[in-house]
Amino acid sequence: RIAWPSPLQTPTVWIDALQSKKTWDCAHWPFVQRLEALTPQILEEVLEVASSFSTAYPYLARGGTWQNLFLFRGHEWNEELCTALPLTCRLLRPELPSKPGVPFSTQFNEEVVIFRSEPGASVGAHCGSSNGVVNLHLTLTGAEGTSLRIGEEDFPLTDRKAVCFQDSFFHAVEHRGTAKAERISLVIRVMHPELSLEAYGSAPRTDVVEDLKNWDMVGELEREVARLREAYRKLVSDTAFPVANMSDSVAGSCAVTGAAPCDVR
Repeated sequence: RIAWPSPLQTPTVWIDALQSKKTWDCAHWPFVQRLEALTPQILEEVLEVASSFSTAYPYLARGGTWQNLFLFRGHEWNEELCTALPLTCRLLRPELPSKPGVPFSTQFNEEVVIFRSEPGASVGAHCGSSNGVVNLHLTLTGAEGTSLRIGEEDFPLTDRKAVCFQDSFFHAVEHRGTAKAERISLVIRVMHPELSLEAYGSAPRTDVVEDLKNWDMVGELEREVARLREAYRKLVSDTAFPVANMSDSVAGSCAVTGAAPCDVR
């Protein structure tokens, strides 16, 4: 028996311990503010891979063009796309998983997807698979003439501004035919802020974890630390200056500032 609180929320997986809110304060996820500030640079990268978009969820489209592009899905990054969108992936890789050590409720508990729609597109009302997911929906461009309906409330979209809402609520998108431009949004699906091992209560398993009773949280955290270390090593390797150039740079700085000691041999 699933204890859905209302017809506005009917996900397949329901976790009783989690608070239900249509929208959440995006400040729960500090990296969202950074994404908003860097919207122009992210959009520039996305436009370079525009030919990679494909039709999004055709069973939900009620008309017009609606497309998507997944950067992160099924716990895996699309490395080919990340090569083409280095800034976007560099900003997001450290943020997922959003709650290290906490078991996923479904296979697609956390994802990064870019949506594109053209004027006249209409996306039917739908809800996510679990109430343990919050969508961080950042409109990169084309917000004018587009609205996001969550539950029974319409939220006009704004360029460079995120709307953070619980995926379990029915939601829909209308990109009115009178709009003048395509709309592109970056959506990061993250764990509900209150999701924890304890929140699963007496549940024996999830769609992803076969045995919650013997869940190894310490082991999961160790693996996440190892992943972050490896990502940091790669970042340093990709951005490090050659030693000779670094010495020249330091020497030049010393000559200008007169700083001491200044031995760069």
